[in-house]
Amino acid sequence: MNMVFKGIMWALELLIGKVGKALVGIVMSMASEKFMQWALLDVATRIVKSTKTTADDVWLEKIKQGLDES
Repeated sequence: MNMVFKGIMWALELLIGKVGKALVGIVMSMASEKFMQWALLDVATRIVKSTKTTADDVWLEKIKQGLDES
């Protein structure tokens, strides 16, 4: 797994807590890396769109750029 993907996983686990961590583990064992990248990026995009701050927009854009480079 690349560093951007690991960063996304870390951020998602931080956001959704222990229950989410267990769910992420289950889904990770069942899904391909490409699918997980798509799913986590979709969740991150939805979270960013739901906030009024622009700091998370920058964070999401950096993640997207990192995924495009890999």
